[in-house]
Amino acid sequence: MKLFKSASKTGTIALKSFLGTLLLGGLLTAFAPGAQATLIGQTVGCVASSDLGPLTCSSDSTVVQTTGPEFVLSQASIGFPVPLTWDIDIGESSVRIGYSFQGNSEFNDVQLDVLLSNLFWLGSPDSVISGFLLSVSGVTGFDEADISFSDNAIGFDLGGGPESTRWNSGSSVTITLITEDHGPSVSVPEPATLALFGLGLAGFGLARRGIAQRRRTA
Repeated sequence: MKLFKSASKTGTIALKSFLGTLLLGGLLTAFAPGAQATLIGQTVGCVASSDLGPLTCSSDSTVVQTTGPEFVLSQASIGFPVPLTWDIDIGESSVRIGYSFQGNSEFNDVQLDVLLSNLFWLGSPDSVISGFLLSVSGVTGFDEADISFSDNAIGFDLGGGPESTRWNSGSSVTITLITEDHGPSVSVPEPATLALFGLGLAGFGLARRGIAQRRRTA
């Protein structure tokens, strides 16, 4: 008889553990946050201009890929035998501009303006750009003052404006975009998730009823 009671008690504990896990799983699934904001897969536009001769983007727009640069900027007609080039690589939430010319270039009081537009966040459509973090490697004279942004666009002056900017071979700047949610977007649980949540609640209620009945008959 004691063996039966022990086995029954063990089974009750196991059932409670299973139902508790099921309930917790339903809660976590039902109220898990939605997909994170990303630029991967979005179509982004590129426009460039310069007061030192033509500055062009390799295309007016392109889809953001997981690897490789989305745009190549070319600056010709400034006295060099080959054009200066910058690669623009857009990530999930960042923009990296790398200097590709094999040599060093210094610009004094030169505008080299680039605008990336249509930076709408997939997975979180209410997110907008609210700021950025800048990391500079091998570039002198380029700082936060050479960057501007709006909700869904960011611009750069690669020439540094009135200051002297020097791009060394292999140099780059990386801008990590900071986003802010401007909408009431709420993730709605799927029917299967709601069913799992309800099953967990029902099982939890049955387990409590069984415990109460055993206490009354003990």
